[in-house]
Formats: sequence, structure tokens, C-alpha cells
Amino acid sequence: MFVATGPPPLSCFSRTRRKTRGSPARPAELLAQTEELHAIPSFVAERLPPERFRIAHDRDQDEYVLDVQRLSALSGRPLRNHRQAANRCARVVGKQLRVEHDPEQLKGGLLDLFDRWRANPREERDEGALDERPIVERLVAAWRSLDLTVTALYDGDLLFAADVMELVPDGAIGHCWKADVSYRGSFSLLQRSSAEYLSALGIRELNIEQDLGLEGLRASKLGWRPVRMVRKYRVRPRTT
Repeated sequence: MFVATGPPPLSCFSRTRRKTRGSPARPAELLAQTEELHAIPSFVAERLPPERFRIAHDRDQDEYVLDVQRLSALSGRPLRNHRQAANRCARVVGKQLRVEHDPEQLKGGLLDLFDRWRANPREERDEGALDERPIVERLVAAWRSLDLTVTALYDGDLLFAADVMELVPDGAIGHCWKADVSYRGSFSLLQRSSAEYLSALGIRELNIEQDLGLEGLRASKLGWRPVRMVRKYRVRPRTT
């Protein structure tokens, strides 16, 4: 999806490629309606004639891609803190811990989990961060139209972490991952549990999308040690 200047929608790398391959004229059509496009993938940007367009790297829209097998074990020194945090969270919850992968079961509790995440004073947020609730509401509304898989962590019957992913031909895209941070290490346990499930499905890569230029979000996503980045570009028409 090509995005005009403004907040980006849910995005992915494979779906974009399928829709845009063979159609380099599409950016020109959209630029007739707006001054600038962003989040343009490299396979499209490299086909645009430089004499007609100004093309610049759009770092804030670059997407982070993680290795699922490595994530499922949280292996290696760089992920040691996440591994220790995940193990600690699992020990604290103990026998009450349930890991579920039923999208319909999660659907009813996702917004409640989001509100608990947002209300927790321990959850730090970047200044200028978007209000994500409308995005989560859109995701819930589109639940049946997307090829979704989920990981949900329960302490008995209480949902305390959830990850919503979309399956695509060359991997998975993490659209929403939230946790009740009063459960210390819950994000680390969630990512490991999600990766274990994706690995069992034969998925090798997980795209956790962009950081939107938010300093805290960038540090967090870099902390998962991505194996590669999906580069994105800004495109403007040349006026002279």
C-alpha cells in the first residue's frame, strides 16, 4: 500500500509486493492527489524514473524483520535479558500459565487488555505517539477478513499478553502486541511463545513493522536484534 503523508495504516511487505508488482505508474497516479508518498518499498522506488521523482530513504517507516527460530529460543548473548525475563515471568505465573492460539477466543478480550496496558503507569510511551486504540478497533473489525494467527497468554482465566499476526506467503507480520506490564517479563515471554508457534507452522521470519521515528519504540525493536530491515522511501514529484 502506498501511503500519502500522514499516519500509516497497518502495513506488510508481501501483500504490498503482490499488489504493486508490474505497476510503477501507480505512484504517479497517487501523487496527482497529494504532495508526497511515504512507506514506498524499495522494489517500487527503484523502478521510478529519477528524472520525474525525488526519492529519499524513509527511515521511520523501515520495517524490522526477526528470525523466528532464534526468537523461539531467545538464543545468544544479545537476547539473554529477554530470555531471563521470559523465564522469570513463566515461573511467577507458574501452573496457572495458559498459552492459546484461538483468534475468536482472543477477540473479545483484546480491547480490554489494550486499555489495561494503556492505563498502567509503568508503561512508558514516546512523546508524540499515536493513539493506538482506533487502530486496534480497526483490526478487531477486520478480524474475519485477515488471515490472522494469535498468541494469547493467560494467568488462569485472566488475559495478560497477546500478539496478533497476519500470515503471508513469505512470513508473518505482527500487527499488535500488548501486555499487562505488571507481569514483569510478559513481553519477552509473549514474543518467545509466538515464535515457538510460528516455527511449528513453518514460518521463518516475523516482520514487526516500523518504529514511526519514536525513540523508545526504535530502541525496543532494535533490542530484538532484527536480521534485516525492509527499507522504505519517500517520493515527491520533481517540479523543475
